Amino acid sequence: MTSRQYESLPRHKARQRQAARQRDHAKRRRQQSESGGNLRLWALAALLFAGAFWIVAQNIDTGRAPVSAAPVVGGTPFYLPATANPAVAMLSTPIPPTIDISPRVTMRAGSGMSAPAGSFNAPLVGGEPTAIPAPGVTPLAGNNSVALINLPRPILPTPIPVSAGVQLGAFCNFNALVSINIYDWETGATTLLSSEWIAALPLTWDASQSIWRGYAAAKPFDEPDDLRILWRVSLFGTDGVEQFLDVGRGGASPALYVYAFDNTTPYADSNGRYFGMHPCRAFTMAQSNLDYLISAAQAYQEFNGSYPDLITPDDARWTRGMIQPIESILNLRAIPMQYNNEPIFQITQPMEAWYAVDGRNWGEWAQIKIGNVQGWVNTGYVRFGAS
Repeated sequence: MTSRQYESLPRHKARQRQAARQRDHAKRRRQQSESGGNLRLWALAALLFAGAFWIVAQNIDTGRAPVSAAPVVGGTPFYLPATANPAVAMLSTPIPPTIDISPRVTMRAGSGMSAPAGSFNAPLVGGEPTAIPAPGVTPLAGNNSVALINLPRPILPTPIPVSAGVQLGAFCNFNALVSINIYDWETGATTLLSSEWIAALPLTWDASQSIWRGYAAAKPFDEPDDLRILWRVSLFGTDGVEQFLDVGRGGASPALYVYAFDNTTPYADSNGRYFGMHPCRAFTMAQSNLDYLISAAQAYQEFNGSYPDLITPDDARWTRGMIQPIESILNLRAIPMQYNNEPIFQITQPMEAWYAVDGRNWGEWAQIKIGNVQGWVNTGYVRFGAS
C-alpha cells in the first residue's frame, strides 16, 4: 500500500506540470491574439488618417482663385435697357445691354425661312426666360388666356408631301399661276387673292386615286349618285386665262371628288362624240387638303400677304406666364404661317416664358419669347395661363 502511494506521487506531479504547461500555452495564445488585434486597429487608424490628410491636401491650392460652383452665363435671355428704377438699382447684377433686333424685315408668305442647321432648338441660349418681369413692363393680368383655350384652328398642320409623280401637276398642263379664287357654292363665300405659292397648292395634291372608268362604262366616273359640287377653285396665270377644279362630295364617304380642267374650251373626241369640257384628271382625296388650302388663303388674306414685325422687348403686350402645348409638339415659327415655313423652335412640355397676344392685329397668332428665340405660334395649338 505504501509503495503504491509513493509510485503515484511522480504521476501526480507529472500531471501538475502538464497542466501548468497548458495554462502557460493558453496565456501566450491570448497575449498573441490581443497583440495582433491592437496592431490591426492601429493600422486602420493610420489608413484613415492618411486618407483624411490626402483629402485636405487636394483642397488646398494657394496658387489659384477659388472656382465658382457654376459657370456664369453672360446676360439674361430676356432683358431691357438700363433704367433708373430704384427697384432695379437694388439688383446685385447689372442689366446687360439691350437685345440687338436689327435688321427687322417684314417677311412675306412663302419666304421659306428654314430651321437652323443641325437640330431644332439650336439657337436657344440660356435655356430659360428671366425670373423677374422685365423692368418698365406692366404684365397683363393673365386672364386673357381663358379666351384662347377654345379658339378654332385656322391653319391645319402642313400636309404630308407627296412625290412629284403622283401630284396633280404631273397629270395636267397648268399655266404659271399667280392668283386663286375659291368659291363656296353653299355659302356663296369667295376667297380671292394674288399669291403664286397658294395658287400652286392644288397642283401638289395627291391625284393617284383616279375615278376615271372610261366612256365605255355605264358610269364613266366612279362617283356617288348623289355627288354635289360644293367648291370651285379657279386658278389664273399671268395671261389671265382661267383654269379650274370642281370639288364635291357625295354618299357616306368622307373623301372629296376632284375634277381638274386645264382646258376650259369644249371639244369632242376624234369620232365627234362626247362634246364638252373634259377633265385632265378626276380623283379622290382627303378633306384636309382642301381645308388647308382654304385656311392658308384666308390667313394670307387676313394679313394682306405681309406679316407684322416681331415686337421689341419693351413692348407692353408681353405677359409672363405658362405655355402649355395642346399636342405633343408646339412649333415656334419665324412668320405667322405654317406652309413653307419650317419651325425655328419646338416646345414639348409646359414651361414658363413670355408671350404676347393681339387679336386685333395678329388674329389667331401670338408671339412667344424663350431665351433669345422669338417667334410666332398658332393659338389653336397652345394654352396660355398665369404663372
